[in-house]
Amino acid sequence: MSDHDHGHNHDHHFHGEDEELEPLEDVDESFVAARRPEIATVIIDGEAVCYDTDSFKLHVLNGTATLLWDCFQVPGTLGELIDDLVAELHVDRELVRADVLETTRAMVRNGLVRHPGRVDEAGDNQPVPAQPRYLEEPGSL
Repeated sequence: MSDHDHGHNHDHHFHGEDEELEPLEDVDESFVAARRPEIATVIIDGEAVCYDTDSFKLHVLNGTATLLWDCFQVPGTLGELIDDLVAELHVDRELVRADVLETTRAMVRNGLVRHPGRVDEAGDNQPVPAQPRYLEEPGSL
């Protein structure tokens, strides 16, 4: 990456993205993402369209973000998710790690996932994921 690239916004997974709301340094491999229950979702042509019923904002996720959005239904750390994706897709871990962290930070910044914090040593802080809410049931389109 050249020095000129540092000023560009690389969070290309969302349309209509807001400014950063909070520092996101703690979104790392120990982070556990939980989908907010106020988000209603419909899948259109393989991409999630998410509607926040509290803020009335609409978010369109690309294929990568849609895959993560689906994965966030099951509790686990981002590190575990990265390892699972690497094993399933047979791709470079560092590339997957960078994309997962970048995309998750964008989801936190846009209010799609909760920011519950790190898992402690005993693993007691894992959130219970909300059941997905769909505008229409998948496959009914």
